[in-house]
Amino acid sequence: PSTGKLTMQLFAFGGGAPTGTLDSNFTPEPYKCYAFVLQAQDSGGKTNIPGPLWLVTNTEPTTWSIQAADAAAGRLTQGRMGIWSAVKGEVYADDLASASPVDHSGPTVTVLEKNVPLTEGKRFNYAPVLTIKATDDFTPNPVITATLDGTPYTSGTPVTTQGNHTIYARAVDDVGNAAEVTLHFYVDTIPPVVIVSSPARNAITNSNVTIALQVNDATPPFTSVFTLNGQPWAVDRVITEERAHQLGVTVTDGVGNVTVVPVIPFTIDKTPPQATLKANGQPLTTDDRIFGGDVVLMLDTVDNLTGVTETMLVDGSAYVEGTAVTADGQHRVSGSASDAAGNTTNVAERKFSIDKSAPEFVVRGNGEAMKRYYREPVALTI
Repeated sequence: PSTGKLTMQLFAFGGGAPTGTLDSNFTPEPYKCYAFVLQAQDSGGKTNIPGPLWLVTNTEPTTWSIQAADAAAGRLTQGRMGIWSAVKGEVYADDLASASPVDHSGPTVTVLEKNVPLTEGKRFNYAPVLTIKATDDFTPNPVITATLDGTPYTSGTPVTTQGNHTIYARAVDDVGNAAEVTLHFYVDTIPPVVIVSSPARNAITNSNVTIALQVNDATPPFTSVFTLNGQPWAVDRVITEERAHQLGVTVTDGVGNVTVVPVIPFTIDKTPPQATLKANGQPLTTDDRIFGGDVVLMLDTVDNLTGVTETMLVDGSAYVEGTAVTADGQHRVSGSASDAAGNTTNVAERKFSIDKSAPEFVVRGNGEAMKRYYREPVALTI
């Protein structure tokens, strides 16, 4: 320069002319030791060449003395760096190795869930916690940005919203190289809603039973497992056995959410109850029984599985079991018994009589009312 002051400057040989800050305005002093760093980074359509210089006894500066860029189409993207003295002396070295290699590649960005890389189309039955990590050959901590369904997302936040989601992540290194990833996943944390319409809970029936249920859930297909009285049972198998039953139902949806239906008790009872009419504690199995006193009637019933409802009629009117029938004369009694399943037994009508009056005796003489005295023999009749 015209001032005669020598400074550390940047020149190009064999390529385009760089632009920017080429002169550091730094003049070394004799008999002192200096350090410098030159970097050549080709990215974004240009070669960036930053470089600080400093006295080795000082701390490396955080700002760059030289900040140049070569955007020429024929620019050099590889080669050697050299240092030459100018004006005084012809000292040079042209085989210096670059301390900062060229960085052409972007970071590697990964979306993790429980430290496992998230795969495309992954389905979750819990709220996943996504962690986004980025690594780079030269940048220790690339800048990461992310969105979930188009909204900014913070790594490590649980995803609680049900349904389909899109996670997008982008990482940029210090020289502007970028990498991005887009993945889709699905969240369903709600177990299936199971409605069993047959058999009804605590149902008592005199018919065979077919299992029927409805499953409502966002994620088919569904898997249903049935047990009857603790044993595996097929849903299309008709239940015919007379007894008290317990049905178990477990439904699993397409992502593994499980609904266990509380055990459903029900009873199949096809057999009518047994019923016997009794009068004063004894079976009334024939007609025209005559009783010399009051009669207490009852319907003796037995059922194999369920309770029984009894109905009795005496002389066509409702009769309260255990009430005494007191009137003399002929009476009619009938009854029926129905169990909880609707099976009914009708008891045939029986007739009986009550006669509480003592007999009257009439003695006749010769076929007429008795006289005190007779002149002839008397034929007595009673």
